[in-house]
Amino acid sequence: MIKESLEKNNIKSILFTTSPYHSRRAVLTWGKNAPNIEVISFNAKNPLNRDVQWNLDLDKIRIIVYEYAAIVHNWLAGRI
Repeated sequence: MIKESLEKNNIKSILFTTSPYHSRRAVLTWGKNAPNIEVISFNAKNPLNRDVQWNLDLDKIRIIVYEYAAIVHNWLAGRI
């Protein structure tokens, strides 16, 4: 529905805000389903903080594993 609304209003690009963990899958899905719309995604938490984090707690590791599994699942299902 969003794609149809964007095309109807002749919108060629959007700023997509989501969690940093979810952004890659979301952009891949947009690229597959609406290739004519440019999707700009950014880190909503703190876009200026690019420090490397060497330690992650178990909850963050679970989120990362889930997102990569979701990317593979959606790729196999033909969604991305």
